[in-house]
Amino acid sequence: MTFLCLHCNYSSDKRFNVKRHIDKVHKDIGNAESDIVLSSDTDELEEVKDDDTKEHPNLTCTKCNKKYSNARYYKAHIKNCQGCVNKLECPHCHKQFKCRSTKSHHIKSCATSIQNIQNINTTNNNTTNNIDNSVTNNINNNNIIHIHVNNFDQEQLGYITAEFIKACFDKGKFGIDPMLDKIYFDKEHPENHNVQLTSLKHSLVEVLKNGSWVAQGLNETIDRMITNSSLTIRSHPIVVDAANKEDMDFMHKLGQLSNLEPSVKKTIRERTKGRLVARRNAKLANDTPTIISSDDTKTIESS
Repeated sequence: MTFLCLHCNYSSDKRFNVKRHIDKVHKDIGNAESDIVLSSDTDELEEVKDDDTKEHPNLTCTKCNKKYSNARYYKAHIKNCQGCVNKLECPHCHKQFKCRSTKSHHIKSCATSIQNIQNINTTNNNTTNNIDNSVTNNINNNNIIHIHVNNFDQEQLGYITAEFIKACFDKGKFGIDPMLDKIYFDKEHPENHNVQLTSLKHSLVEVLKNGSWVAQGLNETIDRMITNSSLTIRSHPIVVDAANKEDMDFMHKLGQLSNLEPSVKKTIRERTKGRLVARRNAKLANDTPTIISSDDTKTIESS
């Protein structure tokens, strides 16, 4: 049994040797999980058209965007490719690292944190009725706020006006941040406050899904909030109806919203983290209890 590297003529009878070779020699372009094939896999590709033996500069894998000039190796890669895999990314919170040792150390604490949060969620869900009754019986001369919070990705946006959306679109790439703030942090609409920070150190938040708070990666969640905000602007009729491919300024703004620059996304991430920290601090300082209600409306009751 012989294992082959898809990037050069290196081969070995041990898979580990080829994996180590790819990590060392082809670390910028290789993925040791998908770029190792058995010689038998390439033998199956021997019966190819004559054209497959020629150079093809534009053979690109649709799963991981890697390019090949040899059709035989390209087909072998397609057979094994599992998509883009960042070996230095935490599988729990998707935080990325520069070395394996740092990632390994982080994963131990990250996995423990997520498990603890999930255990807390389970305990909270089992005792919700007792907590609600305790709050109702013991709070006097205070307001008890019952709020139906919408699930994450199912926010109600009816309060956002067409004028506000048009103003955000006119700002291009800088319009996403105010839209994100309007959707997820509007003080007048706490029913969309469905993301709460649990650990800035471990980059963890909780989001409301199917009526329960679920642990999730901070950056992953913020990126989803950014995507939702961009889509809210781009898909609104006031923008869709005004679409004009000949209007270069319009198309430029639409392109900025569709493909956000990394530097702008980084800025929005940091601002959103700041908002989540402020929300957590305000919640800790607020003595008025907030209860998730099963009703579809927001109500305020005085005891």
